[in-house]
Amino acid sequence: MALTLEEVRHIAQLARLSLSPEEEARFQVQLSAILDYAARLRSVDTSAIPPTASVLPLDAPLRPDEPRPTEVGARLRSVDTSAIPPTASVLPLDAPLRPDEPRPTEVGARLLGRAPEAAEGMFRIPPVFP
Repeated sequence: MALTLEEVRHIAQLARLSLSPEEEARFQVQLSAILDYAARLRSVDTSAIPPTASVLPLDAPLRPDEPRPTEVGARLRSVDTSAIPPTASVLPLDAPLRPDEPRPTEVGARLLGRAPEAAEGMFRIPPVFP
């Protein structure tokens, strides 16, 4: 299925891409080849093939997961940590942190201002499934 340059431009617009004429021509060939391949796959008769969730058989012989020693692990185990007190945080316990409080921000408004459509503080997009 050969795409027209107009269709390539439309796809680029949907993806918010700015393409040069050379890129449009290159993508026209590449996207057309992808669609041709998908059409070839669609024509393959798969009626005798059961649906699968995995390419491996359910009784595939896999090795059991077992920890194996590594050089890095051996070096880490050799470090003397007895002088280091256990901690739950890398910050000191009395670290002066500000309380978490929601605050208005201009970032969201600027992002929504760049959107093609916005409604009620959210991006509005066309329906994916009609």
